[in-house]
Amino acid sequence: LQLKNDEEQARTLNLKGAALETAGRYEEAIAPYFASINIRKRTGSAALAKSYQNLASLYLRMDRVREASGIYGNMVAAGHALHDTVLMAEGFLNLSGALAKHGQYDQARAYADSALAHYRSTGNTRLMIEAWMNRSVALGGAGRYGLARADLDSAMALQLRANDREGLA
Repeated sequence: LQLKNDEEQARTLNLKGAALETAGRYEEAIAPYFASINIRKRTGSAALAKSYQNLASLYLRMDRVREASGIYGNMVAAGHALHDTVLMAEGFLNLSGALAKHGQYDQARAYADSALAHYRSTGNTRLMIEAWMNRSVALGGAGRYGLARADLDSAMALQLRANDREGLA
């Protein structure tokens, strides 16, 4: 099978990783995911975030939080190197979620703050809402319920404004 280009090869490797993961062959799924990341990083592919997300999600499924956090950190670094604000923010947001799920609430909130700052600079309302939600989860997990509620209110207000602009409110 001759693949047409690097992106097709990266996509095929991602699919192979997903198939192995679905079959419960987690350790074997790691290599194709890494290969996909390497191709997409080298070519500056817009789909790089998906490759990082797949590998980090696999690590989380395997309860390997440290490795998942490292992949999300690499995602942030790649975003910085590529001057891709959204890629950086997605890395911060995913890192926040992973840490909150494992009880590291203060770090999770700090990464959610970083994601929110980056998303604000892009004007992407949907992603800003996700960052507010992650902040809320981290604050609630740390027992700071009043602040968590305030963040939920901020997310809801932002959603209502977005719906109003789109005629959905």
